[in-house]
Amino acid sequence: LAWDPMASPTARMDVRLVLDRSGSMAGASWEHAVRAAHELVDRLAPGDTLGLVSYSDDASLDLEPARVGNGRAAHAAIDALAPGGGTNIEAALRMAAASPPRHRAPTDVALVVLVSDGQATVGHTTASELAPIARAMFDDTGALTTTIGLGTSFDEDVMLSIAREGSGSYHFVRRPEDVGTILEDELNVRAFVIDGLLFDPTPSNA
Repeated sequence: LAWDPMASPTARMDVRLVLDRSGSMAGASWEHAVRAAHELVDRLAPGDTLGLVSYSDDASLDLEPARVGNGRAAHAAIDALAPGGGTNIEAALRMAAASPPRHRAPTDVALVVLVSDGQATVGHTTASELAPIARAMFDDTGALTTTIGLGTSFDEDVMLSIAREGSGSYHFVRRPEDVGTILEDELNVRAFVIDGLLFDPTPSNA
């Protein structure tokens, strides 16, 4: 089967964007991550669902999962965030798992997208400790966990293991300005439906 990028996705999306707001994100990385988050909101349909989790020393549920609608609530939640503190990936994954994306129909896409530019410094920090959280979420709900490692200082083993155990994709993004493209590509390939079956090619890294 070939993926036609001009085709209109028909799957309903239920997405949890899990955004690193640690101090190391300050500057260009944060600006581009915020821009990508806004673009994600605009990419989703009014009937799709979005929840926003951000994390530094701890995690916060900045937007409870809800229909996107006109997007105003989601955009406001993104604009209210500011970087600072450490990197607690454990807390972020556990918060996403507490309100996970879900399938209401066989062709729905339930997706967690974890973005980080650094190594976990708070809570559990190793791949063997963090990846099972994504695995449990997949086993319990069928939600996929995709990871986006931004820059060059993130822990590749952790991010790759989380994506593998969460049955999602792993992306390495060298340039902060590319995170928006990767995020859009990830949604496109997850949402594309052929004859009622999800077609899920492995996206390329930037």
